Amino acid sequence: MASALVGVDPKQFELQPAFDNLIGDVSTLEIKPVLVDVKPLATPRLVNVAKQVGIDFQWYQDKQINIASIPIHESIGGGIAVIDFDLDGWPDVYFAQGSGEPPTDQCTRSNLLYRNLQGQFVDTTQTSDASDRNYGSGLAAGDVNQDGFTDLYLGSLGHNRLLINNGDGTFRDATSTLGDVADRFTSSLAIGDINGDALPDLYETVYIEMEGGFKLPEIAEDGTEIQPSPLLHYAQSDRWYENRGDGTYVMREIGREIAKPGTGLGVVITDFASDGNNEVFVGNDVRPNHFLVHTGNNQLSNAADAMGLANGYSGVANGCMGIATGDFNRDGEIDLHVTNFSLESANLYVQTKGGGFTDLAARYGIDQASWPMVGFGTKAVDIDRNGWLDLFVTNGHIFDMRKEGEGFQMPPQCLINRGVRFAATDVDDDSDYWNREYLGRAMTTIDYNRDGAIDLLIGHLDQPTALLKNETPTPGSWIQFELVGTQSERDAIGARVTVTSGDQTWTQWVTAGDGYFCSDESVLDFGLGVDQDTVDSVQIRWPSGEQQEFPLVKTTERYLVIEGESTLNNRLP
Repeated sequence: MASALVGVDPKQFELQPAFDNLIGDVSTLEIKPVLVDVKPLATPRLVNVAKQVGIDFQWYQDKQINIASIPIHESIGGGIAVIDFDLDGWPDVYFAQGSGEPPTDQCTRSNLLYRNLQGQFVDTTQTSDASDRNYGSGLAAGDVNQDGFTDLYLGSLGHNRLLINNGDGTFRDATSTLGDVADRFTSSLAIGDINGDALPDLYETVYIEMEGGFKLPEIAEDGTEIQPSPLLHYAQSDRWYENRGDGTYVMREIGREIAKPGTGLGVVITDFASDGNNEVFVGNDVRPNHFLVHTGNNQLSNAADAMGLANGYSGVANGCMGIATGDFNRDGEIDLHVTNFSLESANLYVQTKGGGFTDLAARYGIDQASWPMVGFGTKAVDIDRNGWLDLFVTNGHIFDMRKEGEGFQMPPQCLINRGVRFAATDVDDDSDYWNREYLGRAMTTIDYNRDGAIDLLIGHLDQPTALLKNETPTPGSWIQFELVGTQSERDAIGARVTVTSGDQTWTQWVTAGDGYFCSDESVLDFGLGVDQDTVDSVQIRWPSGEQQEFPLVKTTERYLVIEGESTLNNRLP
């Protein structure tokens, strides 16, 4: 009746076929228990080397502004994208910047592009025509036109831009190909095939309405500051841009008939169901999350409630921000770690056999570690190479709560996966980074010096960006893969790679969006434990449906895999 009154035919948005593909036989819904208390192979060692290698980037804050009392838009920080724009094999980095008064005033400082010259970074923003003076937010890197060169999608609080990589070290502005679209309070972005046509689409998460979104916090009658909250503003719908294959796009809004607008902050696109189709998970701030499924004819449906992803284990919406994906319990299914606000638990959505998710944060000890923190960026990295994905989290409040007994600046966290639980662990560090507290925001993964160890880039509101070099002294073996699609989209978003050695298996997925405001280096990194000189097999399921298997593969190598080719190409020196 309600659908008829608003002129919507519910048959146009049938969920059952999509749910059948996602969930399968409900009799198989179970979570594989982990019964082993896994021992770490080494103490993590991560050292801040940003200035030594030439990265000197600071998210802009006017010195006259009290950082403990700022409007919402100044509290979210800027994005970080890892992009090998010159195809020399060394990952470069693009930073979003903010200054001025959005959405109309041009900022006083530009976004920056740092080129990686064999482990040393140089600012090439101007010579690469990569500058942007909008008030930056999230960033996405991906090959939107399938020419082999990675492009940039720039989010802002106002006018987003699409920069196409010319292949000669420069970019050109292709924003007009998106059409005439209204400015929005954009947060995270993602580039990946959403509708199954093997062309990368663009996804834009939107936080709150533009009007009133940039006001300073109000003062109550008793003189106390009224805490800014997205619930005090109208949420606006996310948007996605269908790639038509001719260099143009069709903007499609995620209207209320699909999903109630949800103050989105984090986004990930991948094949969560391992059925050959990509889904979109959006982490919403204090509103239920979205899990968008393509049901055909460029129509999306929100399956978050049915999949157990709308809310946390408490049954209410959380203040979701960062997202890390990985197979945390090693059952062959992708799981999600989602950071939240203080005085509530982060989420650990563990996928059940057959489909659906259950928030097991309390079972794995995530609740205790996250309760006092306002979490933003989060990444899954097997730091000690024992075969189990660990978690790294950036924290920091959005306003000063020290008078109420909470923190303001907060420490980053390393949570080691012990199989049955995650344990907060000290990090060895002679740069003093891990002994201090920050207003941490976006985080990306990068192997900046190509030594095979995954490093971390972390942005802050109150400190320069940190590049944490991974110097963990571990005997664990590893293997890495870069995937290039031919029948699938070139970035192979949604591809699934399974590594087998004896009775052990490890599985990972190629993702887009990568959580909060960021794009990670496009490499799948597997820790394998000790004494693994070779693995028995590597199996790849491509988004096109093609499957490949490579037997007896040597470890401690990074391989480039091209869809349909029978050889593995070594990528490290």
